Amino acid sequence: MNPPDRHREPVTPSDTATRPPEGLALPSDISAIGEQIRESLGQDRVGVALTLLREMLAADQGVFLARVRRAEQRSLVALLPTNELSDILDETPTDAAVAIVRELPAKRAAELLDDVDSHTVADILLELPESGAAAIVAGLHRPQDVVPLLQYPPDTAGGMMTLDFPRVRQYITAGNSLDALRLFGEDAEGFGWVCVLDDERRLVGAVSITQLALSSPARLAGELADRHGHRLVSVSPDTDREDAHGLMSRYSMGIIPVVDESRRVLGVIRAEEAMQIGEEEAEEDMLRIASAPGERVFGPLHLSNPAA
Repeated sequence: MNPPDRHREPVTPSDTATRPPEGLALPSDISAIGEQIRESLGQDRVGVALTLLREMLAADQGVFLARVRRAEQRSLVALLPTNELSDILDETPTDAAVAIVRELPAKRAAELLDDVDSHTVADILLELPESGAAAIVAGLHRPQDVVPLLQYPPDTAGGMMTLDFPRVRQYITAGNSLDALRLFGEDAEGFGWVCVLDDERRLVGAVSITQLALSSPARLAGELADRHGHRLVSVSPDTDREDAHGLMSRYSMGIIPVVDESRRVLGVIRAEEAMQIGEEEAEEDMLRIASAPGERVFGPLHLSNPAA
């Protein structure tokens, strides 16, 4: 599924520098490390530069990489293992992640994005030229985890949802449900809850992993599911993400299912994504109050002009 109307026109950077996203800044102490990194690169001490980069948190690493000269960015990105760079992209503001990914060959970008949350990948791809995004999607190991998200704006529940989530049928026993969770892997713990579905993938309710573990192995998941309480609250994919966050906060929900018109579950929003929504909305509110659009709350302490 291609959403050409949502892609921006290609940006052609200069030969010597990336075009840094506006409004991205670094705290003063991290900015100082950034200057040391640039000095080390200028002296061809790339090992020292990499060591200094690793002193930053992942989100700050991403902002820094987005702001340096193209040659400096290429040097550092080439040294970073795939798993480290994937972690950086996963924690980096979208604008900064886009500034990094757009400089990479499609094959390398796909390798990195394979280990990044699917909704984050979708947000990045939607900011790239359509041809570049299509080339990256073609190289993804599981494009089916990303392509459905491209039809939804990133500020909606559909754009934030996770497609791969724990779910069981209502007539499965608690014991068999736990076996299914073991096959799902360690990621199941991050959800905390399991969606209970009927044979048409419609939402029946939700049951906590703890409740499954403490129940008789013979109990049916449908019997354990909270059918009538707030655990059955769900949202449509076009629901504003702030409204989805409000529902999760109001009802202390670990997940919120995203359903279509027939209540078939398309995906879920986890507490982790909801927390991210809350943090971003709070920062936007603070920026409006401070009347400083485009700048981070900790202040406009930018690195030196990358084009200089």
